[in-house]
Amino acid sequence: MSQTYKQPHRQKRGNIYYFRIAVPCKLQTVLGYEYKCSLRTGDKQTASYLCRVMNNKAEYFFQMVMLRKPTETDLKKIMRGYFEKQLEQAMAEYAQARGMFYGSEDEISEAVMSD
Repeated sequence: MSQTYKQPHRQKRGNIYYFRIAVPCKLQTVLGYEYKCSLRTGDKQTASYLCRVMNNKAEYFFQMVMLRKPTETDLKKIMRGYFEKQLEQAMAEYAQARGMFYGSEDEISEAVMSD
């Protein structure tokens, strides 16, 4: 029997998945109640992976922001840049991992033999 896990941070709108997370109360006056961004995929498996990564990065980001207390203007710029960079990195890592598992038999044999 397969288990399904809920991902409250993953939301599908049309054919695209989005990441959503509540902003901590202490930061809501500056950043609003939630942060959301497109995961740029319609694939559920890819979106699930990206949501897990983005959730971990968001929790870390919010903790760091509350410790360092940047100005409001800087905070908005920092947040957008941080999440865009993390999403790009997560997408690249996921694509590389999929390539490792879905490559041709020759590519897989070569990768295994080189280790």
